[in-house]
Amino acid sequence: MQKRNTKTILWYMFFFYFLIGLPSKASDLDESQMQELYEKGQYDLLIKNYSFQSGQLDKEGLYLLGQSYQKKKEYDSALRIYELIIKKNEKEAPAYRKKAEVLAEARRYPDAIKNLKRAIEINPKYEVAHVELAETILKYKPKNRADARTIYEDLVKNFGLKLEYQVQICDLAVKEGHHKMATQACQKVLKINPGNAVALIGLGQILKDQMEFEKSDKYFNKIKDDFPESEQVQFYVGEYFQERSQWPKALEAYQKAAQIKPKELRYLIAAARGACELQNLSECFNYFEKACQLDEKAKMELRRSFPLVRATKNQEQILKFEDLMLKCNGNKS
Repeated sequence: MQKRNTKTILWYMFFFYFLIGLPSKASDLDESQMQELYEKGQYDLLIKNYSFQSGQLDKEGLYLLGQSYQKKKEYDSALRIYELIIKKNEKEAPAYRKKAEVLAEARRYPDAIKNLKRAIEINPKYEVAHVELAETILKYKPKNRADARTIYEDLVKNFGLKLEYQVQICDLAVKEGHHKMATQACQKVLKINPGNAVALIGLGQILKDQMEFEKSDKYFNKIKDDFPESEQVQFYVGEYFQERSQWPKALEAYQKAAQIKPKELRYLIAAARGACELQNLSECFNYFEKACQLDEKAKMELRRSFPLVRATKNQEQILKFEDLMLKCNGNKS
């Protein structure tokens, strides 16, 4: 009996040690496999295999876990992981930046701004954090352009003249109505990139804002002809002439934009609207038909333009547009 009990005890001991010696699913996977899961977009599996041992993961592993939660829009869990990184090292500037990224996605902009400022405080040379701070400020308060522009000016001063920063200075100064500053900033952009649409349109917008309509009309006509291959220039030229109620010129520019990029929804809708305004119903229908094949959002714009179609009292065209409104659902069958 004693022998039997001893064997039973030994068997249980062996079984116990066997169990605790078994590798868990998480430890079966090394960090290269963790990286592979992330790159393949297998966020659920990564979270399942690693979340329960987040306390044992190193910094790189924690970032992958936090980013996986972020991809899944599980913001509270992502924030918890980034806080864990910060707890291990309060000077980890990238963790504050990642926290800010999550908070911005969750539309918690004041908290996002606070974390970006903390990242910059730790590392004043953290260039991407400066950029994201400017972007987040504009998302939080779109009219707070002066603060964002100042950040871009500091970026140019501290990190050198980069086209993307100078374009932002130009664009923001135009929108603020600082005409002299905007003119200088936009001209500087054009020295780097002569065909830059934002700067070209910005200079024209300044003339329009100053109510120099004769000059602005000539200017927009000129850049329309000078940059026939730029769909952005053509689109913004179209918007300008639309605001001026010069629909033939607006339509011509929108047509060029749609021709250059035939699968860009906003260009197709703009061309459709222009054609409808001029009662070119067949052309309007063709543009809307293409737009509807791309995205069901075209239906809203189609409805807005329908009164123009109905006003023609062309029953055949009215029925065609009504039928298109029923079928306008993107690629859905």
